[in-house]
Amino acid sequence: MRDDPHVVALVTRASGGDHDAWNELVDRYAALVYTICTRYRLSNHDTEDVGQNVWLLLAEQLGTLREPAALPGWLATTTARDCVRVVTAASKTERLGRELDDSVLFVDDGGEPGA
Repeated sequence: MRDDPHVVALVTRASGGDHDAWNELVDRYAALVYTICTRYRLSNHDTEDVGQNVWLLLAEQLGTLREPAALPGWLATTTARDCVRVVTAASKTERLGRELDDSVLFVDDGGEPGA
């Protein structure tokens, strides 16, 4: 893996609390996160949620990255995993909705309860 000294410096500075370095990381890699979400055909809302989750996870993990130069790969992997989570959850919700629709045979709305 080729070390990108600029990425290493940004990660080091951001993990030390440098807000400008953090903002530069987000600016530099936001398109990567967005592009991966687009490949999974997420809605705009889901794309925003995945993006926020990825950046939150990075903020939590920034100081523990073993290879700061590998940040683009970490972002790509983390984004893809979160996209799969969103797609899987949507699929389960859709399937559950169909099962509930199929299980409702009729609705008795013809009278008072206990009448």
